[in-house]
Amino acid sequence: MGTSQSISPGVSGDPNWGQTSSAVSNFANSIDKEIRSPSILNNPKYNTKRDAKLKNILNKYIKAAGGRRGMSSGKSSKGGKAAITTASSFGGFLNIVSSGNLNSYAEDKGLTNFATRSKEEIINFLLDDICGATTNFDEGAAKSALDKLLNELLNDVNSSGEIDELLQSKIAKEGIDSILISFFGTYIFEHLSQPIEEKLFERKGEEVCNRTMDEIRDFIDSELETINSTEGIDIINWDNPSDCERISKKIFDNVLKVFNNE
Repeated sequence: MGTSQSISPGVSGDPNWGQTSSAVSNFANSIDKEIRSPSILNNPKYNTKRDAKLKNILNKYIKAAGGRRGMSSGKSSKGGKAAITTASSFGGFLNIVSSGNLNSYAEDKGLTNFATRSKEEIINFLLDDICGATTNFDEGAAKSALDKLLNELLNDVNSSGEIDELLQSKIAKEGIDSILISFFGTYIFEHLSQPIEEKLFERKGEEVCNRTMDEIRDFIDSELETINSTEGIDIINWDNPSDCERISKKIFDNVLKVFNNE
């Protein structure tokens, strides 16, 4: 529960976050019922209402974090800015990897003897290089999201050579834009869960809390499976930092639009 990157969001008393918290608690009540009466999941009408509750959570969350346009433009003070900054840097990094220059990139950035480094050392290096220090809640959520994504992407590898090979393969197969969709989905979950999860744990207990948060994460992932990440993007050039930011903002907007089309 929680992450080492978590920083207090300071949202106590914020009515918009309060509505998000209430929506999560409402869904947690459903999870509690399902634990006690699993057969309820065989009811189509119940499942329709269940899906509506999950959609309501994400809709309330986006409003609480500054709205779709505020978040995707980086202008909201409540969320999104750090996600865009991190995605822009991460996209540029993935572009370097796709060119076969991961080793020289790491050496130039100060990670000497790259070939002998462990996966943990490389991930920690990338987190510091791409995200920098975390000074607020939004930055903490973005760094935590990248940490989780990198560990998921590199779960089955150990050596630096395997990391380079796997990342190049994923980029060639899925594209940088698709990897950034996964990052933004993970960011949304991290940014949503950090102000809410601890209180939910205290109110509902470990089992209900964990299952509730797992369901929210799975819902986010499933909703983003068919997204068109490049909708509205004419040219993708990851070599240019300003283009990286522009593209990241558009991909983020496409992601948020899945949950809130206002």
